[in-house]
Amino acid sequence: EVERAKEIQRRTTRTLQTSIIIAILLWLCSFLAEVLAVLEHQMSAKMSEGIQWSLDLEEIPVQWPSIHFKPHALACAGGQMFAANKYQIVRIALGTGARSTMPTIVSSFPCRLSETISDI
Repeated sequence: EVERAKEIQRRTTRTLQTSIIIAILLWLCSFLAEVLAVLEHQMSAKMSEGIQWSLDLEEIPVQWPSIHFKPHALACAGGQMFAANKYQIVRIALGTGARSTMPTIVSSFPCRLSETISDI
């Protein structure tokens, strides 16, 4: 019976050692993956420093149809811009914003939906 107890103790010790080694390896892999992600981000930031973007961007204040409307998707087509949350699509009249004396016009866009909107 003493031999059996010693064998169980040896197996338990081996199992514990193996578990610790696996945990260390997993932690090391996670750490290295994070270091590589940070380095990749820094390299891409340095590469984009010298790029001059050809887009002329401007911020346009918009009065959404409700304080609860938080768009998660934007799309442009045919000189029109659309924004959507999960339940509603609105049309944004381009050319009525910041540089114009007119306020940005946002109007509901009728659309029959059978499910929530994931993208437009």
